[in-house]
Amino acid sequence: MFGNMFKLGPSVLIVDDEITTRATLKARLGKKDGYVVYEAKNGAEALQEASSKLPAVIILDWKMPDFSGIEVLRELRAKKETRDIPVLMLTSKNLVSDVELAFEMGVLEYLSKPLDLNLISKKVSSYMPM
Repeated sequence: MFGNMFKLGPSVLIVDDEITTRATLKARLGKKDGYVVYEAKNGAEALQEASSKLPAVIILDWKMPDFSGIEVLRELRAKKETRDIPVLMLTSKNLVSDVELAFEMGVLEYLSKPLDLNLISKKVSSYMPM
């Protein structure tokens, strides 16, 4: 009965092992754009946060120390509760084969580093529920 009554608003899960990237994205998406921002510094945390928080959008780094972004994505897509969450891949990898693999695995956007905060904000906004 009260499930949605206390919902904080649209949320984003930022998954990146670089604290500077997480802080920069959190400042833009949280403070400026007004989203609730969750953070994960590795793949294991990402899977836990995604399952417990069920964010509206996930921004996922490709290269992390434990699981790659592709491995995290595979797990997200395998679970009923997380399979439909929009995922935006954020990475410095730019080979055509990497881009193709990301889209085949279910990524909706492929965003290159260095960060373009205006573009990222626009892309995240386009996947937020109305």
